Amino acid sequence: SQADSAYGGPQVLTWAEVQTRERVTPLKVHVPRSGSYTSPDDPVATHIPFNGAGWGPPGGMVMPCVILFVDDPAFLELEVRTEGRASFTPDPRQWRAKVGLEFLKRESIKSTAAGWVIRFASPRRGQYQKGLQPVFLATVPNTHLADQTTPWRLLRVRWRVGENVAREAREPGERGGGRDVFSGHGHVGARAGAAGRPQLHPRMPEGGR
Repeated sequence: SQADSAYGGPQVLTWAEVQTRERVTPLKVHVPRSGSYTSPDDPVATHIPFNGAGWGPPGGMVMPCVILFVDDPAFLELEVRTEGRASFTPDPRQWRAKVGLEFLKRESIKSTAAGWVIRFASPRRGQYQKGLQPVFLATVPNTHLADQTTPWRLLRVRWRVGENVAREAREPGERGGGRDVFSGHGHVGARAGAAGRPQLHPRMPEGGR
């Protein structure tokens, strides 16, 4: 019987199906030259298996774990917002990120009109700074990793300066222009301001525990 999992059970293949898949010519990988994904369709368009797993249409709601592939990551920037109810109090500090086996240091969280921009530093290890790299995101507290839904919507992922940086520099108010409500590893209390948005509290533990 199939395992009870939000990600679906294991898939059983016949030997003929295995042989057919082995003969399939792999598609060419196309990672966006912009250095960003702006919808769940973008990772799928790269032709990389499992790219975008956990980030699904419609609307970009995410699962407790998200898998992405990026190239030459200079940083990791996530634009997120909350939507709907949850079995826990959502807080942007609950998001964690890894590139390969390395946990990324969170540099800042800024509030925006839509939600938050969470920025992580670049990987410290050279082997994760160049080439195609897997990114793993945890979006909920550790005690809720088995949940089948989350209250989080992922709006955009950015990992390096792309060709559209000039346009974005001319339009600073579109994205990421909010105030810094969290920076580094010290806690800063702040009100998010919008109705239904959670408040950040000085003593909330890091890591979503």
